[in-house]
Amino acid sequence: MDALRSGRAQERAGIILKYEQGPRKGPQFHLGEEDDESGALVPDKLGFLCKQKPPRHGCLAVQWRKHQEGRRLQKWNKMLRNFTKYRSSEKFHRRIEKGIPAQVRGKVWAMMLSVDTLKAQNPGKFEVWLCVQSEAGRPARACSGAQGSRVVDK
Repeated sequence: MDALRSGRAQERAGIILKYEQGPRKGPQFHLGEEDDESGALVPDKLGFLCKQKPPRHGCLAVQWRKHQEGRRLQKWNKMLRNFTKYRSSEKFHRRIEKGIPAQVRGKVWAMMLSVDTLKAQNPGKFEVWLCVQSEAGRPARACSGAQGSRVVDK
C-alpha cells in the first residue's frame, strides 16, 4: 500500500513540476511528418493531428466555414446578452450540442454556473481556496497579501 502511495506522490510531483514549468517551447510535432504512405499529418484548428492536407485559404469550403463560425459567434453573443431568456430554452441546448465557440466558451460556462452570483455571495473565498491548494501541494497560484497570511496562520 505504501508503494502505491509513494508512486502516486511521485506522479503528482511530476505533474505539478510540469504545470509550474508551463508549456514547452517549440512545436510538439513536425509539419509534413509522414504517417505511412497516406500523407502528411497536419494540425486542425484545435491542434489535433489529421491525415489530410490543409485546405487552401482561397478555397470555398474554408471561406464558408469562416462565415459559418462568424454567424454562430453572433448568435451566441445575442444569447449571452439575453441569457435569462435563453437559459432553459431548447435553442440554447441545441447550440450547446453543436458546440460553444472558443471565443465565448468561458463566458458561457461562467453564466451557466452563475459564477458572478457565487463570487458576490462569498467574497474572498476563491483567493483563500487558492492559498489552501498551494499549501497542500496542488497546482494553484501563489498566495499573496493578507489572504495568504490568514491561511498560513491557521
